[in-house]
Amino acid sequence: MEGRIEELKKGRYWIYKVYGELGLENSEKLWALSKKRLQSLKPWIAINMTEVAFLNSVGMGTLMMIHKNAKKRNGKLVLISPIKAVKNSIYLTELNKALDIIDNEKDIISGQG
Repeated sequence: MEGRIEELKKGRYWIYKVYGELGLENSEKLWALSKKRLQSLKPWIAINMTEVAFLNSVGMGTLMMIHKNAKKRNGKLVLISPIKAVKNSIYLTELNKALDIIDNEKDIISGQG
């Protein structure tokens, strides 16, 4: 399934809204976009997953790469509102132990993310 990614800035966060699957194609796009932001000091990145229908191991690997690179530079990665099936995959693989998951984008602005 072909997808797309939108990028916008809200406060200190760069938010990427991913549409479709977070598999090979969208993972490559997401990594290319986030790599620019990861070069800054304290990169704050959020990925809005409300429209992600499927997450595979490539997508999980990309999330972990973004997380590790952000953390190295005193930044943060937050996942926003993954659907139940995607959230189940995250919990099944225990990625939730490394990644922060919040319920909605407004939590970033209110400081919960």
